[in-house]
Amino acid sequence: MATFNYYQKPGQTDSVIACEGKKFPNSIFSVQFTLNKKINGPYKISSKTRYYIDAGTDHIVNYVPTKKDLNETDVAGIGKIMRFHKQFQPNGTNVNFVFCESPNKFYLRTFERGVEAETLACGTGSMAAVIGRMNLGQKKKLFCKVIQSSKEVLSIKCRMPSQNKIILEQKGRAKLIFTGTYEL
Repeated sequence: MATFNYYQKPGQTDSVIACEGKKFPNSIFSVQFTLNKKINGPYKISSKTRYYIDAGTDHIVNYVPTKKDLNETDVAGIGKIMRFHKQFQPNGTNVNFVFCESPNKFYLRTFERGVEAETLACGTGSMAAVIGRMNLGQKKKLFCKVIQSSKEVLSIKCRMPSQNKIILEQKGRAKLIFTGTYEL
């Protein structure tokens, strides 16, 4: 028999973290990723410059110049068009809209593939936004707070020890959804 706990990041309905015998202290989750760097672009779609980033899943990242632009973006309409754009077929892509308030504070809105709508939070989208910003600024390390549509904050540490390797650590709040037992 094994015991498991399901924790979920606030604001997300599509992403659950499962753990065996491990509790998150103070309702904080921490996840580390090592990725092979895959950044393509810039792409010109509708006369805008966008970046494709594989942060464990595909994302097209759109940086917008102001918070007002981010708030007024038609995430559902533009997201759906870009999600199915011919450049990203056959699987399509997640679509992120990002406003960088400062080098270490971003705001994020995401149209998520599979959900086919804007979601309240996106962990891989947050990582894609940070990776893209590192690439644009030619930085080897970056620590950012990424504010989600739900107003939840993900802290992301990102470093690039070599040209093709990215190491990310993501932290944020989590809440216990349920506990159960299953037979092995």
